[in-house]
Amino acid sequence: RGSVGGGAGRRHCSEIYQASARQGGDRSGRIRALAPFRPTTMSLFIGLAQAADHAPLEALQRRASLGNAGDRGFLLEHPELIALPLEHIADGRVFLAEQGSGGTLLGFATLLPCDDDALALELEALFVEPSAWRLGVGRALLDHGCRLARGIGARSLRVLGNGHAEGFYRRCGFELLGHQAMRFGTALQMRLNLV
Repeated sequence: RGSVGGGAGRRHCSEIYQASARQGGDRSGRIRALAPFRPTTMSLFIGLAQAADHAPLEALQRRASLGNAGDRGFLLEHPELIALPLEHIADGRVFLAEQGSGGTLLGFATLLPCDDDALALELEALFVEPSAWRLGVGRALLDHGCRLARGIGARSLRVLGNGHAEGFYRRCGFELLGHQAMRFGTALQMRLNLV
């Protein structure tokens, strides 16, 4: 897929991160997440994933995916389904959350352009370390992704969500559009309006 938005006047995600890092953040380029709803006092930093983050991010994705008992059996039979394409990192489409600057990896998200709507982005991935579930990390990653999407002119964010995450997405403002049959079951088609 091409760069986010792809049109004149729109910026690629990594450029938005760089601009945000200049406006506030630490020397590593990580961006402090603004998530006042978090019930925890940990410092959470969000920034672009780098190639060296690939293996730790995939391992986190595996732990988070296997943390859902309803999916565990199928995913253990098909471990190839748990993968983070390296090109998504190289293209600046993956951002991660750490506890403190350069600290413990807590989660990551991936934003991709939608093939059928130039004004929408797809939340391709949102995974949080199981030990950090319900601490606001997923919401902080989603909020950061929404700010990025708005910054490049996106009007909505879409997700093919796992049924286990429906409550989370609904609490974040997503609406259910329908269902889609997938290899591993039925996914929820959901959308968040950004305007």
